[in-house]
Amino acid sequence: MIRVAVADDHPLFREGIRKALTLGPDLQLVAEASDGEQALRICTEHRPDVLVLDLTMPRCDGFGVLEQIKRAAPDTQVLVLTAHLEREYELRALAAGARAFLQKDGSVEVILKAIRAVAAGEVWASRLGSAQVLARLAPDHPLAGLTSRERYVLTLLGRGMMNREVAVKTGLSEKTVASHVANLISKLGVRGRVDAALIARRYASLLEQEEAEVGS
Repeated sequence: MIRVAVADDHPLFREGIRKALTLGPDLQLVAEASDGEQALRICTEHRPDVLVLDLTMPRCDGFGVLEQIKRAAPDTQVLVLTAHLEREYELRALAAGARAFLQKDGSVEVILKAIRAVAAGEVWASRLGSAQVLARLAPDHPLAGLTSRERYVLTLLGRGMMNREVAVKTGLSEKTVASHVANLISKLGVRGRVDAALIARRYASLLEQEEAEVGS
């Protein structure tokens, strides 16, 4: 059973999501929120698998929720469902850790498929590839300035791999991997590989999408 929470300040929209979820026998609505602060609170209390999140809400908007949710509920994945059509919003949401970005005019079938995909660890971006997201990261973003190779090594660190395992996976020598890890630690401004791995997990959706695109 996939446990779902929804955060939107419009009661009629929450009702629509509530009814949509009844069409999926594998989906269960566990909590609702009408503002960002409440969204974080219900995620802390109920630990849903997926949070369906609007971006425009009072008392902490959707981007504020994305910034804080990994501390409040680290296992909850976020699907952004918004009325905003601007690509800038999709870029910002994915870069902030959202696993999916959909517009509210999407069909119920697509929304339910996206919820299931996000719960399974997949990424669902409606129009943009990760290369576009990465190309427009703010200069102070943790991933800004990393090479594609460094981002891939970071992805593997986030999966708990040691240098020898990364070397086997990438075909690089352990010495080269160690050099990449040292560069990552320096560029990310962290104390060691554990902290680097935490950053990788925070931005796992973006890093994994890039990996999938490169490998396809």
